[in-house]
Amino acid sequence: MGWLPLSAFALGLMLFTAATHLIGILCSVHAYQIEEASRIAPFEYSYLVVMPLYDVVLWGSWPHPLTLVGMALICGAGAFVAWREGRPPRPQVYPRGEDPWTPDAENADKGG
Repeated sequence: MGWLPLSAFALGLMLFTAATHLIGILCSVHAYQIEEASRIAPFEYSYLVVMPLYDVVLWGSWPHPLTLVGMALICGAGAFVAWREGRPPRPQVYPRGEDPWTPDAENADKGG
């Protein structure tokens, strides 16, 4: 069986899908521009939870157990990054005699 002609309804669905994907990508890019990547990335993997649910509801197809293990590992890594970034930063350790540059130190050298 060869190609079938594309119906107006199918073409409309494809255009709608393309438009929603474009909007989603632009929103994702904007989110990365205004916030740290480590805070945005865990939310980007939310599809790992949502898409298998759609698959079960729409098609009645359950993911393979190894797929579930992989999804759990990815979600766990994202949760770990989110947890780690929520903690206060560790203090910086500088070698002896090498103080970091600060505006106050430069002004003190100039007598200001």
